[in-house]
Amino acid sequence: MNEEIIKNLFEQFLNTYDPEQSRDTWQSQSRIFREFWEEKILDDKYQLDIPEDLISIVQILDVKGAGKKESKERFEGVAYTNVFQNTWYKIFAELKKDGEKKNLINNIFKSENDDDLILLVDQLYELNKVDRIPALTGKHGIVINVFLFTYNPRDNISMVSLADRNKLIDYFNLGKSNEIDNLSYGYKIVKSRQLVLSFRDKYPLDIDNRGLSCFFYFDPMREIWKTDDGHGKTASEGISLLENKKQIILYGPPGTGKTFKTKSISIKLIEND
Repeated sequence: MNEEIIKNLFEQFLNTYDPEQSRDTWQSQSRIFREFWEEKILDDKYQLDIPEDLISIVQILDVKGAGKKESKERFEGVAYTNVFQNTWYKIFAELKKDGEKKNLINNIFKSENDDDLILLVDQLYELNKVDRIPALTGKHGIVINVFLFTYNPRDNISMVSLADRNKLIDYFNLGKSNEIDNLSYGYKIVKSRQLVLSFRDKYPLDIDNRGLSCFFYFDPMREIWKTDDGHGKTASEGISLLENKKQIILYGPPGTGKTFKTKSISIKLIEND
């Protein structure tokens, strides 16, 4: 991928994104989550009130986590997780009762190096095979990665899906995702994060981890690497049509992706020139 293209897309992205405001937001929201974890989950004397204690927390964890009852304050969710509201409630209800798992997750939060983190996540994965807490150690690592980012947004990333990380890694040649897939659950979580962050080495960008994750999902950027996103024909298919028909007419109401698709096709054409 041409470095100039990434630079231009990044400049467009910064017109829509306020790094300082985002940093302040996640410092605040991480503090809220940490206090909740320590005071309401780890403290065995506290009686967890579901859903009241969880409404704000799930809004922080999940973009679509508002549910039927909303908190007085609106929060910025980590990501679209595809985890049901009731599943979030069950995760915390089960962790509240399961001292071994919640203490292991607490050690994961407190781990200071990646080698320890891999071992601890692997232990959690094995432990969760018994009396399984739903979605906690799911195939795509979403819940664990959401937890990691929310607890420590400075060092983790909010691209929480291992499937998305692998697509990005392969598209930009940051590593080999098929090699990661053959290794342990903890290794997948940690190594995929390391490789995604190496994007900043390949394309020097002055942005923190949250900003980098948001940049990847900025529509014109996402159209490049995440082609199978439900928005119709991919950029590659568009180019194939142009080769045969010499022109394409895109139609549809505002907000359906016509401009983004045109930009995506144009970028692909420049790359292939």
